[in-house]
Amino acid sequence: MKKIFTILTLSIILAFTISSCSKNGATGATGPAGPLSTGILTGFVTAYDQYGFKLLNNLGGVTVHVSDSTNDSTLTNSTGAYTFSNLKTGVYTLTYSAPGFGTVVANDYSFLGGGTIIRNQSISIIPSFSLFNTNIIDTTVATDNGVLIRGIDTVNGVARTYIVFGNTSSTVSSAPGNYVYANTATIKAGAGAWGLFMTSQELIDAGMAAGSTGYFVVYPISTGAPTYLDLTTGKTVYTALGSPSAAFSVTIP
Repeated sequence: MKKIFTILTLSIILAFTISSCSKNGATGATGPAGPLSTGILTGFVTAYDQYGFKLLNNLGGVTVHVSDSTNDSTLTNSTGAYTFSNLKTGVYTLTYSAPGFGTVVANDYSFLGGGTIIRNQSISIIPSFSLFNTNIIDTTVATDNGVLIRGIDTVNGVARTYIVFGNTSSTVSSAPGNYVYANTATIKAGAGAWGLFMTSQELIDAGMAAGSTGYFVVYPISTGAPTYLDLTTGKTVYTALGSPSAAFSVTIP
């Protein structure tokens, strides 16, 4: 009897405790939110030319945009510095842009607030050199079957970079949804002719089946230009691209 009474008493106390907690202390997502912190987001934007050399002058005038409820923007000063004051804790999209430069986006940037956070960014100028007499063939190099794309550029004493995009669609371009293959290569200093050999296996691995029609396009790109991830496609966005060549097609060997 005593044992039954003890169990009954404990059950009543436990039920009272649970009831009290449910009335006075909401937990989890239904509880009261903590106060939002504010802070300072600051940093420097460093600019580079088409050859990958740092620009030392004219660093001002880069627009830095913060996507939030207020869509704040600011300009870098002559040293490339920018600052946002009283920025609330949150997840933001930061965009860095300037006339003549490739736009860079930092998606899902988590800002904690409560102090000063430094975020630096580089941007690259859109290249002015052009690629011409571009053509494409299916060929064999050593024992590897593949596709060779080649062309000519004006001879320059500094190395330059170009990028090839490929797809099985004629709409191939640098847009993240319009390519399945991308590869960069270098035009050597003092050289004019250039070429990139892409093996059949690497094209097949990228999703371009053997026997299918592959389409390719070539862009000048500034050496070392920053990239970022496109959240919709999961593909890389390449910034600081020059004017593209016409699209070329070839049967994937």
